[in-house]
Amino acid sequence: TARGDMLGWIQAADRFPRALVLLSGNARLAATVGTLCDQAHTARMQTLKSRPEPSASNADHAAAVAAIRAGDGARASAVLSRHRETGGTVLRDILRAMSPTTR
Repeated sequence: TARGDMLGWIQAADRFPRALVLLSGNARLAATVGTLCDQAHTARMQTLKSRPEPSASNADHAAAVAAIRAGDGARASAVLSRHRETGGTVLRDILRAMSPTTR
């Protein structure tokens, strides 16, 4: 996603985990993940102008899809776990920097 289309990236980043979990066929899990995605989407929107280029996130998504296609669930899980940890750290750091109590 080009830097000028961060909103498009945010929308795609919201759809990605929802699409993955739908493949499980587990409606309860999909609802839970949907709630988490809603919360992450809110944070992404609040940090839109402060976010770095999403190239690492895009690479993680591509690596996860490649692992799934190859039938390597362990690799997909590892990629996505690292992705969530990294993404969470980025969001927390930006939100802390935006907080008036940390300035």
